[in-house]
Amino acid sequence: MAPTTTHSSIAPQFPLLERRTVLRYALTLAIACATLAGAVMVFNFAIDPFQHYRKPTWYEARYYRPLQRYVNPGMARHYDYDTVITGSSMMENYRNAEAGAILGGKAINLAMGAMTAWELRQLLGTIIATGKAKHIILDLNFNAFAGSPEMQVVTDPLPLYLYDDNPWNDVRYLLHAQTLGKSVEIALGTKRGRYSTDAGQPWYWADEYEFSKEATLRGPRPW
Repeated sequence: MAPTTTHSSIAPQFPLLERRTVLRYALTLAIACATLAGAVMVFNFAIDPFQHYRKPTWYEARYYRPLQRYVNPGMARHYDYDTVITGSSMMENYRNAEAGAILGGKAINLAMGAMTAWELRQLLGTIIATGKAKHIILDLNFNAFAGSPEMQVVTDPLPLYLYDDNPWNDVRYLLHAQTLGKSVEIALGTKRGRYSTDAGQPWYWADEYEFSKEATLRGPRPW
């Protein structure tokens, strides 16, 4: 009599069970990541540290001079003004109240340190689109035109997603680690980095230096 061969009905199920387990873990991980990303987006939207969606009402706005390129477009959209002062760091020390009194309007300072002509073009597009500005005072120095047409002096790229009206690319703002870091600082009341809370002179730094004949004779200030 020929020997009979028996086959286990359990063995073929192992690959199927393994695939189901992997798929279940992958789905769980995907849901967890989506939930975490959603929570971060909601948190950043609620805090909105760079004022992209609204002017702060329940916390004191922070004007980060190193992050002017992130803050200025939101200010242009949500602040009340009819006169704009913008340009490079040469324009940072104008006080809004004084400029408004001289020019006969309500001024806002939207200067950017080391601003190039290309960056100015992006900001002016956002400003003009609001329809608020009756007067725009700006400086264009030779550095603004140095290099290629889209050259930037600063290493941090201009966040163009904050300058347009496309809500879909805002995900880059809402999921940005830098946005989250500032949101956490504001939520916790942590005072880190250099920033101003004075909307009337958000980028002002003239009080940090001495402007005099004696200072000139002493030579440049070491960095």
